[in-house]
Amino acid sequence: MIQELGKEINCALTKEPIQVDNQKFLEIDGYSESAHVLCEAYAHIGKLKGAQRQKVLTDAIKMLYVAKLRGGYWRKILLFADDEAAQPFKNGTWYAEAIKKFGFEIRVVEKLKDEIRKKLEKAQKRQKMQNIGGRT
Repeated sequence: MIQELGKEINCALTKEPIQVDNQKFLEIDGYSESAHVLCEAYAHIGKLKGAQRQKVLTDAIKMLYVAKLRGGYWRKILLFADDEAAQPFKNGTWYAEAIKKFGFEIRVVEKLKDEIRKKLEKAQKRQKMQNIGGRT
């Protein structure tokens, strides 16, 4: 997903640990120092549940923090594998409006290969079955 986004925006993005103090690091899924891009990717297919939406919002706060630490303007992108998963962050919710006000872009990888999409869907089904069975 990150590689596809990099192609779309013409920028090499790498997973990057960002030091926030002498001992703590935050990891950013897609990072470019030279282009000032921060990206967090969410590879869920279909509608999100409450805790899943919270994860995306936590990632948004993480990017705001890194942008503040680094200073200057940073392009902040929330990247999704599926439009249905991205929908609550595009419009119709208070947090969609909030992240727009903070300058986030909501992007969906349009060229997600069918084989990758199918693997993601299978993994989600396995996770759902494990959660139903009470195992973690």
